[in-house]
Amino acid sequence: MCYLQQEAEARCLENLLWQDVNALVTRARWAAGLGFRERHAWPLQGLEAGGYGDGLGNVILYEGLLQRVSPLHRQQTHSLRLLHSEDPEGIPGL
Repeated sequence: MCYLQQEAEARCLENLLWQDVNALVTRARWAAGLGFRERHAWPLQGLEAGGYGDGLGNVILYEGLLQRVSPLHRQQTHSLRLLHSEDPEGIPGL
């Protein structure tokens, strides 16, 4: 049973990398879910490294994820800076 599950997972990852990676809907859904957990992320990378060795599919997926998360990170970082600023208005130097 475990072997069949592993084979099914590998087929899904292959389809993602070779067929669905350029589909905007797929990338948006993947990024909205914040990517894969470690259990699937490493096999995805290993599958691509073993098949092509270039990592392009992973790059495409993670670029979309970073574009989605980066603005959130910037907002959070900015809020933390304001919170820890010595200026009560949150505007350093004024």
